[in-house]
Amino acid sequence: MAIVDRDALRRRLGRVGVWGALALRPTAEERRAAAELERLGYGALWFGEGPASKEAFTHAAILLGATQRIVVATGIANIYGRDATAMQNAALALADAHPGRFVLGLGISHAPLVQARGHDYGQPVTAMLEYLDAMERVKYAPPPPPEPPARVLAALRRRMLELARDRTDGAHPYLVTPEHTARARTVLGREPILAPEQGVGRRAGGVGRRRRHRRAGPPSPRGRSRPRGHSGRHPQSRPRSRRAAAPRARPADLAGLPLPQYELTSPGTTQHLARHARTRLSVMPLTAPGLTCASRSRA
Repeated sequence: MAIVDRDALRRRLGRVGVWGALALRPTAEERRAAAELERLGYGALWFGEGPASKEAFTHAAILLGATQRIVVATGIANIYGRDATAMQNAALALADAHPGRFVLGLGISHAPLVQARGHDYGQPVTAMLEYLDAMERVKYAPPPPPEPPARVLAALRRRMLELARDRTDGAHPYLVTPEHTARARTVLGREPILAPEQGVGRRAGGVGRRRRHRRAGPPSPRGRSRPRGHSGRHPQSRPRSRRAAAPRARPADLAGLPLPQYELTSPGTTQHLARHARTRLSVMPLTAPGLTCASRSRA
């Protein structure tokens, strides 16, 4: 794996990013919203990939082309959605076109979604290890990009976190609690990137903790019981939020949230990701009712 300057990557990512705010909107609206997120000072824009979503690398190119500074990250690109050659070549092409601004998050998705595409869902860690090995064997003919694209893995359990630590630049745990983030950092150590998607809510009186959403669902691969610290809500579900007028939230507005402060010291800095719970841009993630789900309460 090519060496990534993780300290420089941390500086570009910043302490707070935005997850999944725009994926279901038309491209023209998404471009405008991405530019607004950048103007407000967020360090990174993450998005997921599903059977009915925009294709991950096409989506990343749209967002990178609409912005000038913000990091764009796949959260995640499904390894069953393309072979290792296509994944590696696409990541290198984006890294060449937008140096230092693309992060490749890879994941194994979920068994029902993978099987619906006609694939056999393999043992998660083995499948990911073999896929990473195949990516390393790819021969890319154009000149290499000025900076290699960073890679992170969607990792919840210990073995996948260990693989993320040993073979990539870090981990992107989705839909987790601060307690899970603490355990993930223990497994990863201080050096790798840790970018958890956690839940926060913005109330009329300011940003604050949001009650845990208890809707059942199969977020863990293969339908196994979810790991400790996972919120238990399926990635495709969306909690409702009440529309209310409020100013747009900037990264500094999240400074007082109960994020695990021991994670915010170099070199083990964690980027916390705010996830948008609604699909309407009229309440996009930087408005009061829209900014939900990035740092779960302990309640």
